[in-house]
Amino acid sequence: YCLWLYRTGNYETAVRNVLKRCRMLFNGETDTKPAPAFYLLACDILAETGEKEHLKKIVREMLGLFPGDWQVELKAGVMLAVHFQEYSRAQRLIRAVCRSHAGNADAHFAYGRVLMESGDFSAARDVLLRGWNLLPRDHFCAPACDGARLLAKCYREMRDSANENKWWQTLLEDSQQLQVQRPASGFYYRGIA
Repeated sequence: YCLWLYRTGNYETAVRNVLKRCRMLFNGETDTKPAPAFYLLACDILAETGEKEHLKKIVREMLGLFPGDWQVELKAGVMLAVHFQEYSRAQRLIRAVCRSHAGNADAHFAYGRVLMESGDFSAARDVLLRGWNLLPRDHFCAPACDGARLLAKCYREMRDSANENKWWQTLLEDSQQLQVQRPASGFYYRGIA
């Protein structure tokens, strides 16, 4: 329900529902713990709306409830780096996922993003390119668009305009292909390009 509210632009209601569920969890008012998907969504919604106090609690709780869940660890690592500047902890979490899921492009893209947040752009570029090379040959998917976006931003920070433009162009082309499968995502990434 919260995901539907969030995706249809009902942000205030989505946040209210997530915060209500969070309060119930934090105050022990419920015996059932939500699935990892709730925590992943809660991170996105709370991060988007600046609810840092609740975000920190959600990250801490989901890491405790779902140790070893690679999606939880990726999301937690990104949240820790982007919103709390806990770069070394974030890198440890995501590096472990990259080792255990070496063929997962999303893990490499998350690790690259964390490295970019910490200011290590050359290492980020290398990790992002590794992730890009893990994508299937016809990679018209949201992770490919996100990877191209991150690479363009990384090259911008490295002041390499030729490669930056190359990756913006790649993002534009891939987003147009993505529009066929997932119009909303395709238009989103096309707007970024």
